[in-house]
Amino acid sequence: MAWYFQTSPHDTHDWDSAQVPVLIDGQIDGRPRKLVAQAARNGYYFLIDRTNGQSVLTVPYVDFMNWSLGVNAKGQPINNPAKDATRRRRAGLARLGDQLAAAELQSRRPGCSTSGRRSRTRCST
Repeated sequence: MAWYFQTSPHDTHDWDSAQVPVLIDGQIDGRPRKLVAQAARNGYYFLIDRTNGQSVLTVPYVDFMNWSLGVNAKGQPINNPAKDATRRRRAGLARLGDQLAAAELQSRRPGCSTSGRRSRTRCST
């Protein structure tokens, strides 16, 4: 492998670029260039020099996206931590774990019993 370019670094949304890249022999700034173009499903259009993998252009092709904070110096999207699907999923699992632990502690109190399909805890006063 001579080079690679990640269109979605640290991809937490499963936006793997399955779109067909288009090879272009064109001119940029009066110089002939060998390019590859791809409109990825993450909302960005990428134009890359196919001889060395350097980004020539990265621009959004949608009016609004909230998962990205913009583009870094390499031409790759910058993830918005507030929209990180992996972090949100882990936080949800942690909350679920906390709720299950609390229910387990509650059911161990004297006078409490667990019953039903959803493990409902009932305590007598």
